[in-house]
Amino acid sequence: MGTRILLVFLLSVLPLGATTYYVRTDGNNSNAGTSNTAGGAWLTIDKGTDTANAGDTVRVQVGTYNEKPTPGHNGSSGAGNTITFVADGVVNVNGLTLSGNSYLRFIGFNFDPSAAGGTTAASIITFAGTNTGIELWGNTIANTTAGSGIQVSSGATYNSSIIVGNTLHDLTNDTGIKVYGDNNLVAGNTIYSVYYIGIQPAGSNNRVLNNYFYSLVQGGAHPDFFYGPNETQGITRLLWK
Repeated sequence: MGTRILLVFLLSVLPLGATTYYVRTDGNNSNAGTSNTAGGAWLTIDKGTDTANAGDTVRVQVGTYNEKPTPGHNGSSGAGNTITFVADGVVNVNGLTLSGNSYLRFIGFNFDPSAAGGTTAASIITFAGTNTGIELWGNTIANTTAGSGIQVSSGATYNSSIIVGNTLHDLTNDTGIKVYGDNNLVAGNTIYSVYYIGIQPAGSNNRVLNNYFYSLVQGGAHPDFFYGPNETQGITRLLWK
């Protein structure tokens, strides 16, 4: 209930002067993107991640999008300046590649390559470079045979980010959530059928709270719900089951 209330709040508070864009499976990337019609919406989520600016919202309509967006635009710090991407219903997409991005928010997507027609032999959401202020709210991250649900490339970090209310499952080769960086909140996520580690933090002042783990797949070198030998401070965790 608490997570749903927070999601409603996020969707109801839009900055003055911001633009709302739309993506549809019958859209066209040559459209303006500003109306929820075939003649007005964009065709791909990647078009939205490369066009929307600080404070804008991109609403993605029901359907399957065989793509793995690589955002080219960023939001900025300050109230109302995050770029928000919202799934309006069941939206299947292969995953997300973040590289040096900041202040982007993704709400309610089904990041699942098996449902979106992509390869399952890769991590689903990947961080490269230094990222700040990334928010993942209420998404499903599922079905990879060769990678993690949320992966961090060698030397990469994400900081001051929020991973709340997501469901991660059927990650049969690696970790659910890798948290490499500082001052992140990882809370209220459900993680099951993961081969290696549920949540693996490394950094400072990360908060890992009230996550629900079950049905860990035995067989990895660290079949642990939680494994954080490199976390220097600030870990609080409450695990059920």
